[in-house]
Amino acid sequence: SSFVFSIWSCKRFRFHVSTMAPRATSGGAIQQGIAASHARDPISPQDKRYKSDWPDGLLEIDLDPGPVYLVDTNWFNVGIGLAIMVNAVVIGLEVDFGPEPGEGGSPVWMILENVFCTVWVVEMIMRLYFHRLQYFCDGWNLMDFTLVGFSVADSWVLVHIEGESTKLLASMRSVRLLRLLRLVRLVRLLRFFRELWLIVKGLLDSLRTLAWVGMLLSLVMYISSIFLTITVGKECDGVFRDWSDCDELFGNIPRTMFSLYQLTTLESWAMVIARPIMKEAGHVLAFLLVYQFLTTWGLLNVVVGVIVESTLEAAKSDQDKIVQRQKEKRKQQLEQLRDMSLEE
Repeated sequence: SSFVFSIWSCKRFRFHVSTMAPRATSGGAIQQGIAASHARDPISPQDKRYKSDWPDGLLEIDLDPGPVYLVDTNWFNVGIGLAIMVNAVVIGLEVDFGPEPGEGGSPVWMILENVFCTVWVVEMIMRLYFHRLQYFCDGWNLMDFTLVGFSVADSWVLVHIEGESTKLLASMRSVRLLRLLRLVRLVRLLRFFRELWLIVKGLLDSLRTLAWVGMLLSLVMYISSIFLTITVGKECDGVFRDWSDCDELFGNIPRTMFSLYQLTTLESWAMVIARPIMKEAGHVLAFLLVYQFLTTWGLLNVVVGVIVESTLEAAKSDQDKIVQRQKEKRKQQLEQLRDMSLEE
């Protein structure tokens, strides 16, 4: 029931006003209402000052930033982000130099893992303490809650499973696979670095367009592979008999498509593909150049353009949402003050 209440409370509107200086408006009840509202909840630091036309004159509202929760400060979030990056480095070092599951080794890795796990648990407890049930209203918090649970299971539960030497090898493999869940923690970096999230969001928003570009690229590659298999692959014992790699590169459709993929990425295409073909059949080289201009310089640049455009749109949309939320918040604050003045 508490969780249901927290979800319901996420949709409630919360008024945050601290002080005001009315002009040509009797405001005894208004000032008392504002003081009571400020006692209930502090306002966000983004709201500083707002002016609006009232029937009785110009009302000027001075919005005091008030207290800001420790877990919502920039330095706290940046600190957590740095801890996540350090943890990622430690995970990589442990993979290279750490012991295998079930084997003995230096206790340094275990100590570091417990330190990081303690940091994640303390962070979650602090956010729960300050935000209460509102903590579960944020999707990022729900993701953090799940990842912290995985971290606790990995550091404080699975370690006892690893310590039982009588377990089967399959159990050790399962533990090794479960350790890969540590890598999911890196997703939390998206929360603490807004620019990184905007790039990822731009990429996600462009997936639909990229899928159609990929389909067109595959179609062009397939049609070209049929032409090259006929003109080159079928002539490996004839015109291209002195080319030892002919059958390996163009012997059938799958091999030809992979060779065209190599041509698209410009990986050793001149020495491995273009020059041997140019030596025996110059007209085929002309086809390869047309294919390269169409795919490498055409479709792949379309992919880059789509991703850049989606990222810019995501950044603009994010900024517009911030401005819109501030406008709606200020509008409802003024409506609350208007109602309180009318009641008087």
